[in-house]
Amino acid sequence: MYEVKNSGDTSRIVAVDKGLLEVEITVPKSFFPDEELNEVAVNAEGSEMKSATVNSDDTITYKMSKAKNKELMTEMKKTSLNIRMI
Repeated sequence: MYEVKNSGDTSRIVAVDKGLLEVEITVPKSFFPDEELNEVAVNAEGSEMKSATVNSDDTITYKMSKAKNKELMTEMKKTSLNIRMI
């Protein structure tokens, strides 16, 4: 498992587990401050995720193909670059 910490704030830890065929990502509720995690999970399953599970510790775990993970990471990089240029 690989963890990325943001600014030392443990409420913003993202854990990534890369398997052979799929990727599992767990993110905290703080990534969705104005949304219910159950709704986030339902919406995620409709967007090519293999599954989205709400955990008892107020995190949500996504399972997706490596291809979908690569697509999401590419989108995040583009979004990040656009934000920095503003």
